[in-house]
Amino acid sequence: MKLIFLSVFALWFTLPASAQTDAAVQARTFRLTATSGVYNDLFYDLKGAKTSVFASTSGLSVPYVCPSGRMLSFYRELPPPPGSPPDTKPTKQVVAEVPLPADAKQYFVLLAPAPANAPLPIIGVAIEELPKEHTIGTFRVINLSSRSAAFALGDHIVPLEPQASSIVPFTPGPINVKVAVRIGNPWRSVYVNERRLHANLRAYCVIIDSIAADEFTPPAQALLLRDYVRTPAAK
Repeated sequence: MKLIFLSVFALWFTLPASAQTDAAVQARTFRLTATSGVYNDLFYDLKGAKTSVFASTSGLSVPYVCPSGRMLSFYRELPPPPGSPPDTKPTKQVVAEVPLPADAKQYFVLLAPAPANAPLPIIGVAIEELPKEHTIGTFRVINLSSRSAAFALGDHIVPLEPQASSIVPFTPGPINVKVAVRIGNPWRSVYVNERRLHANLRAYCVIIDSIAADEFTPPAQALLLRDYVRTPAAK
């Protein structure tokens, strides 16, 4: 299914006009994930130096330092055309530009293939991480879709309106995780699976719009991201 990033995302990530200090910029980091496939050929510039990044559906990447400013600009390098002089450098091709919410220290950035009419081939959204609220033993559920959704851990059901989020505690061990969206009056399941949740886990569930492959597939999908936190060794 192909992801559709909607204009309503701007409600979440409107950037205030206040400038950020250099100290705040240096402290900021971001991690990457993807809705489909693997991105292993992307770069961004940090203090003028080319920095490679990696994103996949398997989880969140290692943290990267944010550049100055409020935009993450990712690019690919195109090799020189045949017959170029030996010292010809590759050409930068910008493939994604992701606004960063101001005044945050940590983000995770969701990358996806862009719709056919988009100006760049990759689209993305940056979401502020909340380490003080989103601790181990909790799910952070974010409904980025245009539909009402429901997230369930076992018998505990959490409704979410479009663009809403919630932090849901869990008890470690096996449990059924379910996600559904409302399409008209009926609800349609978009994710059902039994997962073993570990004590050092903090997890994300991000619900997004997508293009249905057929009439039996709902126009939404749920991305589950596991983030294991290293705990101090017992003395």
